[in-house]
Amino acid sequence: MNLSDWYDLNERAEEHGLGDDPELAHLLHILQFKEAVARRYRRTMDELNAWEKNIAKAVELSIEVEEAAERRRGAEVRGDE
Repeated sequence: MNLSDWYDLNERAEEHGLGDDPELAHLLHILQFKEAVARRYRRTMDELNAWEKNIAKAVELSIEVEEAAERRRGAEVRGDE
């Protein structure tokens, strides 16, 4: 169920004199909570994806630095300087 479904249900309940049914309020709170959880989940996943990319970039940079250092050491050993 989504909020649109709830509004339809609420209208039907009001038509039958049940608009003040506490179950409708309870249902609305559940739907609002589900929406909040879904938004937080999306934000968390976005944050995790960003961390994942940043960590991978940091590892790649460390590899590049190490490869450059290895090339320099190799050049020193060969006397290429």
